[in-house]
Amino acid sequence: MVGGFNRDEASQMLLLSADIDGFGLDGVTLPPPDTSRWELVSKGVKSGGGGDGGYGPFDNEWKLWRNKQDSATFAVAIRGTVYDKKSIVEDFIATTLSAEKIVIPAGRDKSISFRLASTSYRSAEGKDGPVAEVHAGFAYGLAAVLFDRTYGLLNALKGSLPVGSRLYITGHSQGAAIATLLYSFMHYACAKGVPGELPEDERINFANCGRFGLADKNLSIKGYVFAQPKPGNWRYAMDLGLAGGNSGLFFTINNFDDPVVQVPLAFQLVSDSLTRQEIGTLPQHHFLAFLTDLAHGFRTHISITVDEGVLDDNFLRNNGGGSYADQLDETYVDGRAKRRGGSGSSSLNYVPAGTVISVRALSADTLAYEKVESPDNDFLWEHHLWRYQQLSKYWP
Repeated sequence: MVGGFNRDEASQMLLLSADIDGFGLDGVTLPPPDTSRWELVSKGVKSGGGGDGGYGPFDNEWKLWRNKQDSATFAVAIRGTVYDKKSIVEDFIATTLSAEKIVIPAGRDKSISFRLASTSYRSAEGKDGPVAEVHAGFAYGLAAVLFDRTYGLLNALKGSLPVGSRLYITGHSQGAAIATLLYSFMHYACAKGVPGELPEDERINFANCGRFGLADKNLSIKGYVFAQPKPGNWRYAMDLGLAGGNSGLFFTINNFDDPVVQVPLAFQLVSDSLTRQEIGTLPQHHFLAFLTDLAHGFRTHISITVDEGVLDDNFLRNNGGGSYADQLDETYVDGRAKRRGGSGSSSLNYVPAGTVISVRALSADTLAYEKVESPDNDFLWEHHLWRYQQLSKYWP
């Protein structure tokens, strides 16, 4: 992949996102998105199902495409939120999980774990430093997208992508957040780089990636996502920058006036921003240390309650007539059942992730949009992909 923002690439990814998400204008007849440069290879859609065809506890959905002019170029699009209770619940599970190791129940006595962030910084900062954390609902949604026995994306990638392929990752709204985490997953699943060529303290982050079946694919990956809800804390965003942002391989296109890109609402404590030097001196400031510990303990208690009451409820309890965790592919099992009573989150300091391309409408753009749909009838009119396509003229 060639690093840097490319308007044609971004335009194609917007169209593939619109194919699975729609342009978003209710009651307005628009031509379908032009996907003529792509052919559909595989899709995670419940066959014969009602409604939108989503599957799993959060009604996720994805499509995998191949470029017609270049058989080694593929793109995966992740669908965003739909007006369905299960899909909306995923957005509101706004506690966080450590991105260093996400552990997902796979049946009642097994689990699948995967990495979304590096641990290499710990050699310098120690175990008490701030850690990379991601939105729990999006992380569990990614697990359903990847590991479902029937509709899982990971098996489709292993079976469809030849060695040396190029893969674009895209999505809109909730799909943008999951696509962001998918980029991190692919990075740490050895889709980029060879562990032996990495610094010693970084190799451990790729030690177990072979079980995902991507280590020998030698894939090149690039991401363009649209209207991204904040997928993790500031430390996760920094890790994604190292994984793809710095090299111009992951771009987040957000509309300045889109309310969705401002959620989840961030809650920042002093401990979120401490450097290793500040952590070392904190015990000398007793009152500040007391306030930090008090707030951290309260937030941890709340996050554990949310984790156990919602996440496990969706994966382990009676969801759709049985345990959804039993539907995950045991090929990727690497541990015993997830222990009930998690450690809770330590940071809810959510921020956008990726190289952000910001666009903002001028008055003439708003007038043109009002001829298509009245903003008085739609709270999310700045969020629709039609609006993002209209504002693409302001891309670099």
